[in-house]
Amino acid sequence: MITPALALTIGQSLIQHEFVFTAEKEYLRVNVAGTFNGWNKDADPMVRDAGSNTWRRKVTLPMGEHQYKFVLNGEEWILDPANKRTFTDGGGHTNSVLHALPSDFDTPAVAGDGKLSLSVVSHGGIYYDHGDLVFRLKLRAGDAESIVLKMYEREYPMDVLTRGEHIEIREVRVPDVEHLTLYSFEIRDGTLKYEVLPQFGTGGFKSDQFWVDLGRLKQFQVPSWVERSVFYQIFPDRFFNGDKSNDPADVTPWDGEPTYENFMGGDAAGIQAKIPYLRDLGINAIYFNPVFESQSNHRYSTTDYKKIDPKIGTNKDFASLTKNLKSNGIRTVLDGVFNHTGVNFPAFVDLLEAQENSRYKDWYFVNKYPIRVKPNPDYEGWAGFQRMPKLNIMNPEVTDYVLSVLDFWEKEASIDGWRLDVANEIPMEFWRKFRRHLKTTNQDRWILGENWGDSSPWLNGDQWDSAMNYPFRTAVLRFAATEESTPSEFVSALMEAYCTTSPAVARNMLNLVGSHDTPRIASLGKHGGESARLAAIALLTWVGTPCIYYGDEIGMEGGVDPDNRRGMEWDRKGDPFRINEVYRKLIKTRLASDALMVGDPVVVMTDDQQGIVVYGRRAKGESALIVLNRSGVTRTVKVNVPKGLGDGLTGQLVEALSDKTLALGPNQTIELEVPARFGAVVVKK
Repeated sequence: MITPALALTIGQSLIQHEFVFTAEKEYLRVNVAGTFNGWNKDADPMVRDAGSNTWRRKVTLPMGEHQYKFVLNGEEWILDPANKRTFTDGGGHTNSVLHALPSDFDTPAVAGDGKLSLSVVSHGGIYYDHGDLVFRLKLRAGDAESIVLKMYEREYPMDVLTRGEHIEIREVRVPDVEHLTLYSFEIRDGTLKYEVLPQFGTGGFKSDQFWVDLGRLKQFQVPSWVERSVFYQIFPDRFFNGDKSNDPADVTPWDGEPTYENFMGGDAAGIQAKIPYLRDLGINAIYFNPVFESQSNHRYSTTDYKKIDPKIGTNKDFASLTKNLKSNGIRTVLDGVFNHTGVNFPAFVDLLEAQENSRYKDWYFVNKYPIRVKPNPDYEGWAGFQRMPKLNIMNPEVTDYVLSVLDFWEKEASIDGWRLDVANEIPMEFWRKFRRHLKTTNQDRWILGENWGDSSPWLNGDQWDSAMNYPFRTAVLRFAATEESTPSEFVSALMEAYCTTSPAVARNMLNLVGSHDTPRIASLGKHGGESARLAAIALLTWVGTPCIYYGDEIGMEGGVDPDNRRGMEWDRKGDPFRINEVYRKLIKTRLASDALMVGDPVVVMTDDQQGIVVYGRRAKGESALIVLNRSGVTRTVKVNVPKGLGDGLTGQLVEALSDKTLALGPNQTIELEVPARFGAVVVKK
């Protein structure tokens, strides 16, 4: 039986869920905050039942997993006492978890029964990548027997790219497409066939006749150098003190305890002195935390965007540093803090002095006059902090000023990109202007947004090139460090993050296991350095651009901010878990392997009982095979390498972490001895 065609838009099934909280005492107000409302404690007020302490709120949610908490009287955040399911996010927070599912999920999914959960069938995207058109379709996991893409009067079978607890994504690549084309999907299950006609693609264009505009798909290209990079994140004040003459008078000893206020003296001269170290490690790109003039050690409260902080050096010093880095094959990405300024920024100083008569009164969001720098200020501050007043970025004067900052540093130093602080809190229209301006100057400039959740709305070609991949970090942390997830759950989380964007964007997402905002991986790990070492293998082998937070490569420890910002331990003694050796081997191996830099992911197998994960990376003519052993004992892992992956593992191979030479056995099998909480990386020799 063939059903009528289904015209599907790109989207998600929406479910109305009622949150219920029964309090043990009286509260003036209760709100529910979570991933669905940006953790806004005021967004969803709950209503108390008459004559009781039970509070309720109905919220329309997209299908899937949502984290949340109840907020009592606007201050106290608590877990849902009626929900035992929780999630630890790796930033020191544990949240309640809800799975919102549509009503047609009430019965099990059975392939071949002629029934489909149509509420979640949606276009998973269409992308141009490496000369291929990539088509994806989302549907309920295990719900259909087969799916084909119909195009050119031909059928292309779609393979399962990833299958999670509730959703699977099918994908097919069609090579050598040279012109506009019509397409549809056909889902086959039992006696039923559903023809799926997508109403528009994901390239930012509408297509009422279901045509693929190949030219528009090709327009969105991220800088090609990024996916071939290994980044190193430097917190300037804590990397190395190379010039004591620019130290503040009250500088803290290098091995002193980091605080929110103290300075340790790291500077441009110190980074210059350590260029040989960075080269030897294999680093070819640096993301700098803010370097512009500021009163704070983190420098996220900017005083002058066109001046290097004197405690780091001069503009000339920093320009010289970036040019020397470039001559050593190391690119520079600056941190742009355009959501807010410091209170000593000239526009805000004028506002404090002239109040409502200031010519800069529309540069900020003032609630009432007079304004003063004090707790709970009469102006908007980032996260309510009085020393970080929020900029009215859409004011044309402010927009023009920020764009002039880009132009200034384009001329002043050798800059290859910008990391955008709290970028999800700035209107998307500004980022569209930002992109047009920056890319007009140089298409190769990289735009990296900070966002801790799903960044796909910003990654459609009109705003950012990439985002800090905190979903990747969470997946690695829960598998390798806290051991809260199974191998199969780990792989599902990796693939879910991978599938939120196009393959090209996924390859330039900034993967990380630690940053200046998170506890260090060695301190979070259930097994310390062993956990950190296992996380490093995932970081340097998975799809995306790896970024190493300074000191992680030597196993530095550190708790929540500011403890994670200790001075770099240049004299660190001992490396019982070979962390530095592992990082060096992995970086060298990655930069010598097209498969590890630009290859597509292939999930080979997981074994939840044995603690084993096996995945591959496949590029044209070359493959890599990665095995992770999370268990506490050495495992002998026999892998049946899939044909497409094995075709790129011909001839003599090497296991990069042990330097052992090997080869595929009969029927494309390979057997590896993998030590406890360690891994194996097999590439062509």
